[in-house]
Amino acid sequence: MKSIRKLKLLAGVYVSILLFLLVCVSLMPLIIRHGFAATRTFIIEEETLETLLIVMLFAISYLLLRGLLSTLRSYRHAADQAARENTTLVARLADAFKYIGTVNVEIQEIQSVLCGIGCYPQSRREFRRCLDGLATKAMAITGSPWIVIRVIDHRLCRTVKECRAERRKGTLPAVTMGNRDLLEGRRIEGFAAIALPPDNLDLLTVCILPNRSFADAERLLLMAILNQFKILLLLHRSGCLHPLRK
Repeated sequence: MKSIRKLKLLAGVYVSILLFLLVCVSLMPLIIRHGFAATRTFIIEEETLETLLIVMLFAISYLLLRGLLSTLRSYRHAADQAARENTTLVARLADAFKYIGTVNVEIQEIQSVLCGIGCYPQSRREFRRCLDGLATKAMAITGSPWIVIRVIDHRLCRTVKECRAERRKGTLPAVTMGNRDLLEGRRIEGFAAIALPPDNLDLLTVCILPNRSFADAERLLLMAILNQFKILLLLHRSGCLHPLRK
């Protein structure tokens, strides 16, 4: 707003000076009626003096015009720069809102993982659905196209329980990593394995997913999910999960 007022003031001053110069040019023949004696021997004739003064007035008008055009160009450049910055700010603001939305979704996922299970399964179907839900959460947190959560018996090298999740049907490999490879900590090309730290139970709870680098936060959340998976399995195998008596 201040720049617009300044620009209007500048245009008004320029027009006023032009009108003044126009009046001076028009009145020049009336003002100058005789020649001008520069020295005793050199006298500028009336017509020559009028021409010189008119040329000077037009030169001043040209310089003022150039100054006005230069100022207008600077204002236009500033306006274009402001428009570009405004576009950049709008884009950044949109990215910020998008990021905030993503963070809110991630916070909800983290809260659902860390707060445990609100309602424990009371049937085989609910138990299976709960385990599949944990596998789906682990896949969403890591952003992987598929994931396998497996519980292995150390002594027998046998799979106790396994859940698989995939974003699109057909993306999950038919064969991933063998139990012996997981127990011995072998690396298999194309696959990554994240397991719970060893404890006093003869069970290894591990998730298998496509090989890539994982952030510490991702590993921490995966550990929480694997721990819930293991606890649910132990409760189910011990017979603690059963329908409530009303």
